[in-house]
Amino acid sequence: MRASNWMAHALFTDFAALPARERNSVRWMFLGSEPRELFLDWETQARAAVESSRLDVGTNPGDRAGLALVEELSAAAGEFRQWSTRGRDGT
Repeated sequence: MRASNWMAHALFTDFAALPARERNSVRWMFLGSEPRELFLDWETQARAAVESSRLDVGTNPGDRAGLALVEELSAAAGEFRQWSTRGRDGT
């Protein structure tokens, strides 16, 4: 996460209070305690987060932090692992 403001804090979580390594919206979506209750359409939002991470890693293949995040989420979050290995058409 590059930036956060009072509105993000009010609506989602206080990203500034998280350890620097955990200040990532995709990570928060899958490993945070709030998102599944916060979003009525959590699965839709989470799938969009997977696509965002795929795009980021695909356009920045040398980004070690991005690759490490994908590895972490693939190990810790079954939905992330499942959705990130599927094609965009759901296959």
